[in-house]
Amino acid sequence: MKKLINLEPNFFFKNQKKILQKKFSYNEVDKSRTEIKKIIGKYHIVLSRLKFKFDKDLLKHARNLEVLVTFTTGLTHIDLVEIKKRKIKVVSLKNEKNFLKNIYSSSEFAFLMILAINKNFYQSIHDVKSKKKWRRDFYIGNDLFNKNIGILGFGRIGKKIAKYAKAFGMRVKVFDKNKKNIKKNMLAQSIKDLFLISNIVVIAINYEESNKNLINQENLKYLRKDSYLINIARGEIINEKHLLQFLKRKKIKGAALDVLEDENNINFKKNKLIAFSNKNNNLIISPHIAGATFDSFKKTQEFIVNKLLKLYDAK
Repeated sequence: MKKLINLEPNFFFKNQKKILQKKFSYNEVDKSRTEIKKIIGKYHIVLSRLKFKFDKDLLKHARNLEVLVTFTTGLTHIDLVEIKKRKIKVVSLKNEKNFLKNIYSSSEFAFLMILAINKNFYQSIHDVKSKKKWRRDFYIGNDLFNKNIGILGFGRIGKKIAKYAKAFGMRVKVFDKNKKNIKKNMLAQSIKDLFLISNIVVIAINYEESNKNLINQENLKYLRKDSYLINIARGEIINEKHLLQFLKRKKIKGAALDVLEDENNINFKKNKLIAFSNKNNNLIISPHIAGATFDSFKKTQEFIVNKLLKLYDAK
């Protein structure tokens, strides 16, 4: 019987666990990376989400690994070159378009961030909670109605965000390399054009190497001074140093980020974006929770477990 280890058992549903226990020698742990290195060599199948970075250093300890299961669409936490070299199969949500149409969490969260940064929602609550002050005039926000929202990436998340935006009475503009099925009145011809017109820009593109630091000073300079930048995609898409400069110099009004670069190794004492957010109201950061809902976890686990079973049934 193949040995399977679940490295992130928290919020893993019992019914899926029972299914795996029937097919595999199932084990689960909640340990540090150092501890995982000592035991991962025993296992043929590893289940994980985003807690660990499967780089060359970790994978060299996974001597018997056949399948790496990740409950994610993005694979930036996996060294795919090393995976291929070791002939390890990756089971994920990447390119599972039909299934992902029914996952709403990230799109909903994007709108939470849009509302939060425009309405000073988080900052005002924090003020009441921690400082015990009632400063109504200090947190005057903005309406969304009749504002321009620019969506960078028009996949399943971008399409849902556009739908929600229209319900708020916003004007939607979109830029995507694939211009098919985008209405002419919504289509921006370039990132520059998208940024120039938008009061709010939402980054919803898939991460790939060509998108690394795509949003840098060359593109950020086209954003309006009254604009907000929202990122629910991957931290690597934004050059964080350049974004910080634009926020400090008030060249844009604010930003809301659910993702940061190299999330597995964040140094809270040295990260300049986090430090800036602690002292300023025009930047809010959340810990990559856009897709983290019980509903999405349940659907995802059922789908991925079934995908894993089919893989081994086919062997």
